[in-house]
Amino acid sequence: MKKAVFLLLVVALLLPVVASAAGAGTTVGKNICLLRPENCVDSRAYTFQEIIEKLGNEVSRGPSVYSDDELRVLQARLDEYKQFIVNLSAN
Repeated sequence: MKKAVFLLLVVALLLPVVASAAGAGTTVGKNICLLRPENCVDSRAYTFQEIIEKLGNEVSRGPSVYSDDELRVLQARLDEYKQFIVNLSAN
C-alpha cells in the first residue's frame, strides 16, 4: 500500500511543467504551466530540482507579475516539491 501511494504521488508530481508565455492580457510574462500544469502539452520530463528552481524563480518575481492567489498556488507547489524531496531522502 505504501508503495502504491508513493508511486501515485510520483506520477502526480511528474506532470510536465514548462515555461509558457503564450496567452494574452493578464497572462503575459506568467508561467501558466506552473500554475496549471494539466493544461500543458510539453512532453519533456523535468527533474525535481528543475521544477523547484522554476517555481522559486516565479515566486521571487512576486506581485508585480502574479496575483496574491497565484503566488499562494506557486508557493504551495514549491513547498510540496521540497517536502517530497525531504520525504524521499528520509526513506
